[in-house]
Formats: sequence, structure tokens, C-alpha cells
Amino acid sequence: MNRAITLLCLVVVAAGFAGCAREPDSGLPAGPVLFNRADCSAATLRLENALDGRCTDAETQKWLDEIVGRIEAAIPPRHVAPRNFGVTLANSREVGLFVFGDGRIVITRGLLARVVSEDELAAHIAAGIAHVTLAQRPVATDKTGPRQALAQKFTPAQERAALERAAFYLSRSKPYNPYAVWGIAYSFEKCRPWTEAHPLPAGGSALINAYVNERFPEFVEKAKQTPLPERIERIVKRQDAYFGAFAEADKLLAAYLAGKDGADARTLETALGHYDKAITDAEAADDLPAIFLARRGIAREMLARERSLPAMTDAAQDDFGRAKQIDPDCYFARLYRGIFYLETKKFYGPAREELQRAIDLNPDAERPGEPYYFMARFYDDPGNPARATAVAADLYRKYLALEPAGFHAPAARQRLEAIGE
Repeated sequence: MNRAITLLCLVVVAAGFAGCAREPDSGLPAGPVLFNRADCSAATLRLENALDGRCTDAETQKWLDEIVGRIEAAIPPRHVAPRNFGVTLANSREVGLFVFGDGRIVITRGLLARVVSEDELAAHIAAGIAHVTLAQRPVATDKTGPRQALAQKFTPAQERAALERAAFYLSRSKPYNPYAVWGIAYSFEKCRPWTEAHPLPAGGSALINAYVNERFPEFVEKAKQTPLPERIERIVKRQDAYFGAFAEADKLLAAYLAGKDGADARTLETALGHYDKAITDAEAADDLPAIFLARRGIAREMLARERSLPAMTDAAQDDFGRAKQIDPDCYFARLYRGIFYLETKKFYGPAREELQRAIDLNPDAERPGEPYYFMARFYDDPGNPARATAVAADLYRKYLALEPAGFHAPAARQRLEAIGE
């Protein structure tokens, strides 16, 4: 893989804050069952990949499942709900929680790092679930794809209704205190950018506080809330270090791939030092994201080309394989692995399999055409026994439709002209 080929595969989701949201309106009729289950499943995977992939730590997952289970058990029969809520943790340090119409919930590491108790996290999750049981639809935006979910928000009246219902759920969910909902309402009202992501009516937190006081007088406002488990506290405290090292490595790799002045093999070596630190620290915490390995694999392959180091190519292949093993649904792992097999190894069968899975998982973020471009190169490769230039032409056109001014657009147009399309 050369710099030109790899440059725009380095996709980093822009940081920001996001509110509780569901999948964009799919055109299905409004009502308690809002979305087709298969559509939600695919959309959830794409959203997770737009948020740097899924955290695969089993212990953390078990803890989140228990929280959701307690809240789900508190939903009375008269509240129409999917009855099968499930939660995953995305690696992004953006602050967000997203609930799909079929009960799928995605929360981020960023949210986990901001809550001070298990009750507060349960309040966020309960508010998201309440949006579903109230059959609310968020305000439409002009964005498309999974990033649309990051930008959507509910009206002040919807937010108030969801928070009140969340307090009701927590009052029925031992050991949680419904006053935790007042705490997040206060944050929504007073702390930017929460105020933009979660607009409340005037005096919103006071209204929620009054509601909790009136409806649930048996709870004490300042009662001790359930602390976060020690393992979660440890991960939250340590993750800033390894995600910080990862971010530094990504900056250097991006500079090299963009061909910036002074970016050379030494830049890659420095980047690899940061990637190594991030991975070592994450492994020590039993918390290794697949994307760390996928990115390091790219840096290793670039350095192997710069220094003519076959062993480094083998190490890159190992990284791609480990990333896929940690999370088979990691878009970046599948895309980078596919490009590696196509451009470096000329393993056409595995390349097609990986690129097709990348298309399926495509987060449709900043560069939605990337997997289509490389699949076009697969069908356009003269050494490929399955070469089909007509198929390649269709894929080049798909790439250009998604990214008419993209980095690969000139090469795609040149190939279309050469093919005669």
C-alpha cells in the first residue's frame, strides 16, 4: 500500500457531544414498533463503527447488561416496549447514548467517563429507553447516515417527558435513586454542550426536581448512590492515557500519509512508538480496542515499504488478524485487512471477503466511498483471475457518487475513461 492508496483510509470521527437519539426516520409508519429489526441491526453496527468500534470487554458488557435488565424489568406492561433492550459500549470518547427503535442501545466511553455513579448512568439509559416507550421521534436534520443520529435531538417537551418517565423507571429499579434523573437534568440545563444536545423547557431541572419530590417522596435526594464498580473506575482512569497515546500516533500517521513536509520513515517510527504504548497500556488494563491494532498495522506496513522490512509486513498482517479476532465487526480492521491483501499480498479471495464486509459495515462517515473504491480496484486488477472491468466501472461510479471531490476521484475518473465508461 502506498501513501496515495492509504491516505484517506485513516478515518477519525470528529470529537463532539451527542444526545440520546434513535435511528433516522426510515419512512416506516409511526407507532410503538418503529423500525425493522434487521435494519436496526445493520444501523447499530454502522453507528458503532462511526464511534471507533465496539468495546469487547466481557466484564464491562456484563455490567451494562445488568443495568439495562433492571430498568427493563421496571417497565410496566402498559408501556409498549420492545422487551429486548440490549446495550453495547462504543470506543469513542464523544459523550453520547443512542437508542434504536428495536431496543438496541449504544453508549460511549465518553459518557462512561463523565458519570459519577451507577445511578447516573442508569438515569441516562432510562431516559433513552423512555424515548422509545413514549414512541418519540427526534427532530429531523439534513444530515444522512449514522452521523445523522449523532446530530439529532428531541424537543424540550419530549426531553421533559422522557426524564419524568426515566425517574419512574428508576423508582422501580432497585437499587437506583430517581433523584439521579434530576442530576442529569441539571447538567442538561447548566453545562454546555449538554444544553444544546438536550434542550429542556425553562426551569427544566427545577421541574424535574419537583416531579421527583412529589411522585417519589420515599426517596431521599442526597442518599448515597451506587458507586461505579472498581473495574470500571480503573478503566475510566486509565483509558485517557492509552487513548491519548493512540491519538498522538494517529496524528503522525496522518501526517505521513498526507505527505506533509518532513514526514518520513522517522515519523512512522515515532508513530509506532505511540501505538506500542497505547496497545501495551490497554492490554495491561484488559481493554484493547480493535482499532488500535488496525491502525498500527497500517503504520507497520508503511514502514516495511520505507525500510524494505519483510518482517514488518508480517507484523502488520498479525495486527490486522488480531484486530479482526477482537472485533469481527470492526470496519477499520476489515477495510485495512482487505487493502493489505489486495495491494501487498495479492490474495484476491481474502481481499474480496474483507472488502465486502467493510462495505457492509461502512459507517458512512467522513469518507463513505472508501470501500467501494478499493473493491473497484479489486475488480480492475489485471492479476485478478476474477477481474471484471464492468463491475469495476460500476464501483468507481459508486465511489464518485459518494465522494465526487474525494482523494481518489481523479484516479477513479481516469480508470473509467480507460475502461471506456
